[in-house]
Amino acid sequence: MDSSVILHFILSGDILRVVAAWIWQGLLATWWFVVPLILFYIFAEYWVNYITLEFKKKIQWVFLEVKVPRDVETTPKAMEQVFSGFYGIMSSPLPQERFFKGKVPLWVSFEIVGDKGGIHFYIVTPKEFRRLVETQFYSQYPQVEIREVENYTKRFTALPNGFYDTWGAQLQFIKESVYPIKTYPFFEEIKDEKRLDSLSSLLETLSHLRDGEEIWIQMVFRPLTLTQLKAWEDQAKGKVQELMGKKPAPAAPSGGAVDTVIDFSNQVKNSFGDALRDIISSIAGGVFASSSASAPVKEEKKEERVDLSPGQRHAIEDLEKKVAKPVFETVIRTMYVAPRGIFDKGSQSAAIRAYFQTFNIAGLNGFMEKVKLYVDWKRFWKLNFQIQDLKMLFIFYNFRVCPDPDEKDMLKKMILSSEELATLYHFPISSVSAPGLSRTGVKKSEPPHNLPLI
Repeated sequence: MDSSVILHFILSGDILRVVAAWIWQGLLATWWFVVPLILFYIFAEYWVNYITLEFKKKIQWVFLEVKVPRDVETTPKAMEQVFSGFYGIMSSPLPQERFFKGKVPLWVSFEIVGDKGGIHFYIVTPKEFRRLVETQFYSQYPQVEIREVENYTKRFTALPNGFYDTWGAQLQFIKESVYPIKTYPFFEEIKDEKRLDSLSSLLETLSHLRDGEEIWIQMVFRPLTLTQLKAWEDQAKGKVQELMGKKPAPAAPSGGAVDTVIDFSNQVKNSFGDALRDIISSIAGGVFASSSASAPVKEEKKEERVDLSPGQRHAIEDLEKKVAKPVFETVIRTMYVAPRGIFDKGSQSAAIRAYFQTFNIAGLNGFMEKVKLYVDWKRFWKLNFQIQDLKMLFIFYNFRVCPDPDEKDMLKKMILSSEELATLYHFPISSVSAPGLSRTGVKKSEPPHNLPLI
C-alpha cells in the first residue's frame, strides 16, 4: 500500500474504522476456532488448579523434632552435606502428570522455634521422605536424637486473633538470586581462638523470650526441576558474562511438551496467544508492510575487552561457586507471636531483622522483607490490609506452602545453594552456650560386639 494512502487514512480517521472492520470480519470467520479455544483455556486453568490442590491435600506430613547433640565440633560443612543429600528428592513431573494427576514436586521445611520452654529445631517432611531425613542426619551427627511430635502451630486456628498479636514477614533477596549471601566460611575465621557461629545472635534472642512469646523461622525448600535447573544455569551464566563485559548468548528456544516440563494450562495459553496474534497479524499486517520494509539495519558493534577490578573478579568467582553447588528454590518466613499485653513488635522484629542482616554482604546479596505498598484508595484501610497480610502469612506458614515450579524469571526467585542453607540452619557448635538451647545428654554408643551374655 502506498505511503500517501496510509497518511490519508491516518489524517481522516478512516484507518480505525477500516482496521476495526477487518478485525470484526476476521472474528466472524474464525469464531468457531477461537471461542472453543478460549473456553478450553479457562477450563484447563481451573482444572489444573483443582487437581493440583487435591494432590497436595493427599500429602501425609510428618513433624520431627531434632535434639541438638551435646558435642558439635564440626562446622556447618556437615549440615551442607545433609542438604546436598536432599537433592535426591528432585522430581520433574511430566505435563500429562500435572494435568491429569495434579502432580508437583514435593518439598521439605526446616524450622527453628523459640519460646519460654527453649529452642527447638524441627523438620516437616512428607512421610515418604522420613527415612531420608533420618539417614542424612544420623550420617553426619551420630549423637542426634529425632522424635515425632505434633505440629506446634496446630493450636492456633488464625493469627492474629482476639488474644494474640502477630508480626511477620516473608523474605526476598536484595539482588538477583545468582549473587550469594555471606556463608559460614566467613564466620569460621579464628578470632581470639574461638570460632564464630552465624546462629549465635538468633539463639541469644530466642533464649530471652517471656512467657507467651514465640518466634518462628521457616525455610521451605525443594530442588529445582530439570527445566528450572537448565533455565537457572543459562540465566546465571548470562549474568556472569554480563559482569565480565561479554555479550550474553541468546537463549535457546523452548521445546515442545515432551521436551519441557511446564504446566499444561500454560501451554494452552501460549498456543492461544500465538494463534490470536497470527490471526490479527494476517488481517492488519499489510497496512504497515511498506513502512517496515525501509527500516534501516543497525550495524553491530564489536565486543570490547573490559579490564576487571580485583573486586569484580572476586564477585564473579563467588557467583560461579554458587552456580556449581546444588541449589534449591526456597521460601523463608518468620513470625513473632505474643499475647497482646506483652506484645513487643519493636524490639523483637528489630532483633530478627538484625539476625538476617548479618548475612548481607556489600556488592553481592542479602535479605530484605517483601515490601507491600498500599497506594491510592488502599491507604485509607492500610491497617486492615496489614492484618489480612498477616493472616495470609500465617496460613502459608501453617500449611508450609511452596510455590509450584515454573521457569520464568529464575534470577528473581529465591534460589539458595546447599552452602547458604547450611549457614542459615545448622546445629550450633559446642562453644555456643545460649541459655534456651538444650542439648542431648550422655553420648550413646553400641555395646561392644564381644560383650559376654549372662
